[in-house]
Amino acid sequence: MDILLVGLGNMGLKYLRKLEEMGVGIFINDINEEKAEGIPYTFLHNIEDIPESITHAIIAIDPKDHVKVASLLLEKGLKVLLEKPPALSSEEFKAIKDKENLFISEIELYNPCLLNVKDELPRGERVVSRRLNKGIGYFSPLWDLAWHDLYILDYLFGEVKIENCEANGFYRRLEGVAGNTPFIIEVAWNYKGNTERNLRVCDYLIDFTKGYVYKGHSRVCSNDKDKLKLMVTSFIYGTYIGGSRERADRIIGELEKVNDFALD
Repeated sequence: MDILLVGLGNMGLKYLRKLEEMGVGIFINDINEEKAEGIPYTFLHNIEDIPESITHAIIAIDPKDHVKVASLLLEKGLKVLLEKPPALSSEEFKAIKDKENLFISEIELYNPCLLNVKDELPRGERVVSRRLNKGIGYFSPLWDLAWHDLYILDYLFGEVKIENCEANGFYRRLEGVAGNTPFIIEVAWNYKGNTERNLRVCDYLIDFTKGYVYKGHSRVCSNDKDKLKLMVTSFIYGTYIGGSRERADRIIGELEKVNDFALD
């Protein structure tokens, strides 16, 4: 089985390492060919010239080019795993959102610490999710960070609706509901305190950074698997969690209402 990896930036190189571990055939492409120097795989100078052996593609490039590149590869019959956000508007996403061979990256849904307790988490109780990072992403803390929390909540509790957004520099605080479950999401770039990636509901704490789940003061499970490798394996072998396109469409629609592009 041969896989095309489009994009050799930070996330693309992480995907490359997982594909190497899986032992699949690898083809690569990047708008900057210099990034491929020293990488021992066939570089496709023109991704329109896809060898027939390639059945799947992973796209990890600047989100403004996501729809254009995904459309081309979907038209050629490839199954496509597209990094988030898959598009920057509902209108743009229309071109690909109904394509059955399209899958949107939802890495946290493959996090074992979430998988281990997802059926135990109480519904209807307020969820507080925090994703406070040192670095800076592409567009906004909402589109780069809160995206993860929104698809987690949508998957666990029901369709997400954002009701309020507060902004202070690179900090954002969202309030809303997922199904009948109220939530607060806090995200930040350039965060000066300790990095945090966690979700709290009642006496459960899911720590995405350490890979632990606590119930009260007791640690009930820990992460012993590689979530990125689990997601890539699921994509390649046809067991991907359903609904990623529909969740992405809903999230784009909600984030459009907030109209928050911090780097505009």
